[in-house]
Amino acid sequence: MTKKVLFLLVVILGYTSILHAQTSGQFKLGVNIGISVDAGPSNVDGGISLGIDTAYLWDISPKSKLGISSGYEYNEVIIPFMAIFNENIEENYSFIPVSAQWHYNIFPKLFFASELGYAISLTSHFNGGLYFHPKIGFEKTTWDIYVGYRSITNNEENYGSFNLGFEYKF
Repeated sequence: MTKKVLFLLVVILGYTSILHAQTSGQFKLGVNIGISVDAGPSNVDGGISLGIDTAYLWDISPKSKLGISSGYEYNEVIIPFMAIFNENIEENYSFIPVSAQWHYNIFPKLFFASELGYAISLTSHFNGGLYFHPKIGFEKTTWDIYVGYRSITNNEENYGSFNLGFEYKF
């Protein structure tokens, strides 16, 4: 696991340094917190998810941007009643989402964004899958705040979480 985290940090640092060297477009770095729903093969609810996000977006029109995004998402499922039964279940998940992102300004300060790609699982008991993350938020010149839903699905399993996020624009 330590090697995976170190690899992730190297990828993110390389990603940010390459993209920051570009003169056009906009780089974002963010954090998010959420509540999981329908997590894993047992479809348990009630976990806490934490994540970091990076994105680089290019203007494609006055109201619309298109770009790439990635990050790291960790989910710790909290199941208080399982301790009563002494059941030991593995319901913690880690993902690296790699996706395309579309950002559209509905009004000058209100936006809708959506990410679509693939989530690479860092957890052995849960496979990666199709990644979808729609969000709506409020933006200022140097930061965004949003609410959204993260979904990772494949043929066997699903993972979802409702998130609140903050992104700083460079």
